[in-house]
Amino acid sequence: MPEPVVQIPQPSATVQASTTTEPSVPTTPPKVKGLESWQQVEAKAPPLSVPAGAPPGDKSELESMSKVLAPSYAILESVWSSAPLDCDYGQPKCDQRWSAFEKAMEKLEQRIDGMEPLCGPAYDRTVATVRYRTHMSYLRNRHRQLREAADRTIKTWGEKQHAAYVAANPLKVMMRPCLSCAAPMGLSLTGSMVKFEPGSAALDDDDRRSLDYVVSNMQRHKATRVRVQGHADSAESQPKRVAAARAKAVVSYLVSKGVAKSQLDAVNLATTLPISNAHGDITLNRRVDFQPIP
Repeated sequence: MPEPVVQIPQPSATVQASTTTEPSVPTTPPKVKGLESWQQVEAKAPPLSVPAGAPPGDKSELESMSKVLAPSYAILESVWSSAPLDCDYGQPKCDQRWSAFEKAMEKLEQRIDGMEPLCGPAYDRTVATVRYRTHMSYLRNRHRQLREAADRTIKTWGEKQHAAYVAANPLKVMMRPCLSCAAPMGLSLTGSMVKFEPGSAALDDDDRRSLDYVVSNMQRHKATRVRVQGHADSAESQPKRVAAARAKAVVSYLVSKGVAKSQLDAVNLATTLPISNAHGDITLNRRVDFQPIP
């Protein structure tokens, strides 16, 4: 048997059960939803009592075993009865309770891990040995049950905090042009976009190189018609006028490069179909892009 622990705190009345009777399971409902009451936990624990009329040798072993186990049950009772599972983890008013709970759980875990199994020959199957092993298993299981209940509370609090944060900080969704529009098979203008300086409809060398790609595609698909869409940013002066001028400038360039005018339809969308909002790249709103006409 391990040496008895000095200055052992006494277990509660239920743990110090009578030597002649076993406690019955009380009907007291649990204080915390999802957990049994401490009285129910005690009642289901292996007995610490010494049976009346036990042989002197067994009686001595059982008494020593009870003294070794009593402190662990005293800590379990304290942490089980004061578990702050009804208090939101992380809230200022609950911090002190959760801090004390975590310290007590750590202390209990260390004590359980430090419990050494009773030593003896392989055939040693005394009452004390069997009870001791049963108590070790029971204490570990109850510690794990309480840890899982606490972790569920912490997880629930985390989810609530995340939901509150998302509600207070909604994602800034960028507006997108119509995504249901698809180019006819064989014709791809994906990525073809001409961007402009504020208030300007002038084409630069980069714009012309981009439009030459459009020319090449349309000359290979002479039966295809394309809508040339002029756009403007809402911060620009006279956005309708400048959007129309941008579409006209692009159409003029495409025609000058050999695209049939009948294949092109200039459309002024002004500020009605922005790609970016004020938090993004607003230069994308000052553009001309293309949509094949079915």
